[in-house]
Amino acid sequence: MTEFKNEREFQRTLIREAKKRGWTLIHQETSSFGTKPGFPDLVLVHGGEMIDAIHREKKIKRWQPTDAPSHGILVFELKVGKRQLTPYQEDWLAAFRFAGVKAYAIRPEHWDTILDLLDGQDVTIGDAQLPLMEEEAA
Repeated sequence: MTEFKNEREFQRTLIREAKKRGWTLIHQETSSFGTKPGFPDLVLVHGGEMIDAIHREKKIKRWQPTDAPSHGILVFELKVGKRQLTPYQEDWLAAFRFAGVKAYAIRPEHWDTILDLLDGQDVTIGDAQLPLMEEEAA
């Protein structure tokens, strides 16, 4: 099992591994203006690349598709220690799943399985799918 001091370290390591595997991500800071309560920590899109572009005379990064096959979209809510999902977080994950997006509440103890997900594999933990990991502790 991979050890992390806190959620920030867990997140940084996950982002690094995702990028190595061809994922482009959107990270929602909890302090972002206009972010709805409970919105997941990471939204990742596999395939494509970020390119430099000019918009209104400013240099920006834009996403564009590539010819490589895509593993789709992953949504992660990260939890470390005894922290549990809030009702808002549960609702966001449920909404993403309802829309057909793979959305997960993840913990450091799931590290090997998370890497499998990033590699495009369908995964489970025991008899429960990873999105239901909060129920495993119950």
